[in-house]
Amino acid sequence: MTIVGDGGFLMNVQKINTARSLDLDIAVMVWVGGGYGLIEWKQDNTHGGHADLSLRNPKWGLLAESFGCSYNYVDESARLLDTIKTALDMPALP
Repeated sequence: MTIVGDGGFLMNVQKINTARSLDLDIAVMVWVGGGYGLIEWKQDNTHGGHADLSLRNPKWGLLAESFGCSYNYVDESARLLDTIKTALDMPALP
């Protein structure tokens, strides 16, 4: 399992295609923060401010489906652990 922010994930979304091509059974948790947080932090520290780094995220379920992957969504912290367990128990390749 990997956990990645939405910005980092979108910069490397093509790796899902590679994982599918290799039939890798992995779970990816995308933490949606709505921006490029690390880049924002670095720009703030280096330049005293940052460019607009907000994201317009895709519809995550459709993105997963387009790669032929399973998808779960969590919007309540109380459901996070059960959803992670479900994701780890289900095959990544439907």
